[in-house]
Amino acid sequence: MAKGAKGYNIKTFLKGQTIFKEGDPGNLAYLIRSGSVDIYKVMNNKKILLERLQPGEIFGEMSIISKEPRSANAAANEYSELVVINQKDLEVSISKSLPIVQALANLLIKRLRHTSEMIREHPTNNIFLSTCNILYLLHENLTLPKKVTANDSFQNPKII
Repeated sequence: MAKGAKGYNIKTFLKGQTIFKEGDPGNLAYLIRSGSVDIYKVMNNKKILLERLQPGEIFGEMSIISKEPRSANAAANEYSELVVINQKDLEVSISKSLPIVQALANLLIKRLRHTSEMIREHPTNNIFLSTCNILYLLHENLTLPKKVTANDSFQNPKII
């Protein structure tokens, strides 16, 4: 592992090289410095691409925040240089956020994991039905709570 500017560790991956696997413990997150990374799941022995990440994007943070195993696989789509973000550094950065931001991050991760699990439990080969199922689950699980107003903040200081 090489050292980049500001002392961050840089790790390189060749095209197709696995960065982490679903179910692995997660104590590192990554920032893509160059190249691209595929985030995918394997269902019914088929690789399902969830997202192709580009330079400047971060991944792997969900496991650090939720303290749960990796929810998907990550592999380099091409030669990639990744800035390694360790658990301690990320936790220190998050701890500096407002408690409501921390709670929101945890809530979104929990809902995303639940939606992923529901999709895994109800697979289908019909792309249209799969898309409808995903949209329905997202609607059910990612509906945000009532908008908090300034007046609510004064009446309940714990919101702030």
